[in-house]
Amino acid sequence: LVSSLTVIEKALALNEVKQLSQSCSTTASNSLLTSNDLWKKDQKAFQMIIPSVCDAVDECAANPCHGHICQNKINGYTCICSGGYTGQTCQTQPDFCKGHECENGATCRNGASNYTCVCPSRFNGTFCEIAPVNGGWTDWSEWLPCSTSCGGGDQNRYRYCSNPFPGLGGHICVGKSIEKKVCNTMTCPKCPNKPSAYGVHMSCNTTGDTTTCSAACRPGLAFVPGRTTLKQYKCGQSTNYIWNGQPPSCSKLHGPSTIITHSAMTYTNFPCHKVEDAKTEILKNAKSGLQCVINKTCEINVEINGCNSKRKRSTGVDAVITLTIPLDNGDNLDLESYTSTKKLSPALLNLVKAIAELEKSAQEINKTGKVFELSGVKVQFD
Repeated sequence: LVSSLTVIEKALALNEVKQLSQSCSTTASNSLLTSNDLWKKDQKAFQMIIPSVCDAVDECAANPCHGHICQNKINGYTCICSGGYTGQTCQTQPDFCKGHECENGATCRNGASNYTCVCPSRFNGTFCEIAPVNGGWTDWSEWLPCSTSCGGGDQNRYRYCSNPFPGLGGHICVGKSIEKKVCNTMTCPKCPNKPSAYGVHMSCNTTGDTTTCSAACRPGLAFVPGRTTLKQYKCGQSTNYIWNGQPPSCSKLHGPSTIITHSAMTYTNFPCHKVEDAKTEILKNAKSGLQCVINKTCEINVEINGCNSKRKRSTGVDAVITLTIPLDNGDNLDLESYTSTKKLSPALLNLVKAIAELEKSAQEINKTGKVFELSGVKVQFD
């Protein structure tokens, strides 16, 4: 069965071919032969169907079946519905909510191809099956340490909204997550007034509850020799709020008028009946063996102790040599100037020389003991 035949001497464009294929007409302006020409020439060889079954119009092109299958027919169409749709054009939607699975009082809303559950407040999930979870408090924590050890501080404890955590649509916990209370209200101990002494200036700094001071003498004064000072004087919690020391006093130091050394020797058989002779012999030894005596820069004196019995010879008798150097350059040692400039005042220089000379003489006496040698007398070296 051929609805139309057209023979053309040239190739047509695709749009022209499509247009002719969708038409029931057999004529074309440049056709060489058509089906009408064949029918006119030999009507017995061809059969004409009336009415014509040629369908030049596609009634399904306008989508009359709302997306369902459309069968095109001559001057009409037929819709083949699916998915439960009914009606001539599949226009009647099925009731998807019939037998729905929505939970917790949800409302079923019919859709184009399925249903949707509209959940009540705070419910969730495809079928509203997830109930809301409200948050719950944990137990209170232990009280944390007080912020201060005295004088009134704060002490805190905490709880958390995690028992359970609030779920989707659930309420958060109601109430406070922190509690506070006052602690350690007792009066704080404190250090007494900073230590001091005559002529002392204390320079202090306070860090936290600890005060640290350094001690220095006021201008023109110096610490008394033999009295040591601490590098730092401290008071605070680490010292139980008691100062760790007391600085010594300062004073204006005066140089001595004389400087003296004593050297002693013990004899085991000293001739107590010849004390003066023994003293003269010891002085003679000293004048020939001691540098300060030779230089006449020191004075020498000999004392004999222990000859109290009437025996001619006694044991345990001591001979004591005293060396003395007088100082005549004044008593102003000016230690403050020496501390700052390292220059010795005349009095201080004289004192240093005297000490050095007496120390050397004492070493000469103690090195060999020859100064104490007496004829026929044994000596006991310490």
